[in-house]
Amino acid sequence: MAHATFLSFLSGAALVLGLAPGCNNNSEGPATVALRWTVQPGTNSATTCGAVNDTFSIGNPESNPIVTATTGSSFNGVPVTVSCNVAPNSTGYSVTAQVTYGGEGSLAISGQINVAANAVPGTQTNISGSFDDAVPHGLIANMSESNCTVTFTANANMGIAPTRIWGVIDCPQETATNGTVCDGNAEFLFENCGQ
Repeated sequence: MAHATFLSFLSGAALVLGLAPGCNNNSEGPATVALRWTVQPGTNSATTCGAVNDTFSIGNPESNPIVTATTGSSFNGVPVTVSCNVAPNSTGYSVTAQVTYGGEGSLAISGQINVAANAVPGTQTNISGSFDDAVPHGLIANMSESNCTVTFTANANMGIAPTRIWGVIDCPQETATNGTVCDGNAEFLFENCGQ
């Protein structure tokens, strides 16, 4: 199994400090990602989604230390491209984040994360999510939904700060242009994002 450059760093304590609300972390290098992706029927019928149980990982957001992949590197021999912005505004953060995993698939997230000063964000709604996976399931290529939720409770270290976000996105009605409807969800950690 070929591994090109990828970073393995950030103990849990360091990540808590980095994600502490109110911290002002400037981008310190190229954007990085750790991701665990799943697309399956969820509450949709098998006839609506198909017999899909699609999973893959880029790095590992749950390992200690966390394993991330840097934009321009490869993970398991597959090229990784990351672009992201986590920009503070008057009510929280404006987030746009995308990772492309070679020809395997891509995940894109965008929306407003509302959070009070020095607080952990609650459940966020009306987040746009796009799961695109042509391999091995052509049925779930170019799936999107504009009413996804993002939560920050699956891990005590999850949160958001300038240039970084760690959470879980759930899009139960991801819909492809051919009418296929599946549940797409992913744990994601984007770091060294723009503002």
